[in-house]
Amino acid sequence: MAAPVPVRGLLLGKNPAHLQACIDTAAPDFVRKASSVDDAKKALSALLNGKEIQFVAMGGGFTMADFEELHQGNAASIPWYRPETTKPGYDGPPMTGPPSPETVASKLRKGLDEHVEDMKAGKGAGEVWYF
Repeated sequence: MAAPVPVRGLLLGKNPAHLQACIDTAAPDFVRKASSVDDAKKALSALLNGKEIQFVAMGGGFTMADFEELHQGNAASIPWYRPETTKPGYDGPPMTGPPSPETVASKLRKGLDEHVEDMKAGKGAGEVWYF
C-alpha cells in the first residue's frame, strides 16, 4: 500500500474494482466513496458543510451531465479530478474498454502527488485536474 496522501477526498466511481484499487493505491485516506449521483450529492453536502474534504476524484463512468450536476455551488469550491479521457476536446487514443484498476489508481495517485501541496495550502478552488 502506498503512503497516504496528506489530504482528504471523496472518491466517486462506478466500478468496484477501480474504487478499491484507488483506495489501496492512490489515496488510502478517502473520507467516503459513492457510486451514484444521488449518493454523491448526499456525501458532498455532508462533507462540504463540515469542510471534511479537500478534493473530489470522479471516475470515467460518470457522464459529463453527472459532473455538471454535481460540480456546482459549494462543490466547485474545491478541486476535482477527472480521467483525461473526459477532458473537453480530448484527442488521445479512443477507449476500447475500461482501463485496469491498477492503471486508474496509478494515474490518480500521480495526479494527487502533483497537486498535494496546492491542496494542503487550500488552493485549487474551481479547478478540474485531469489524470
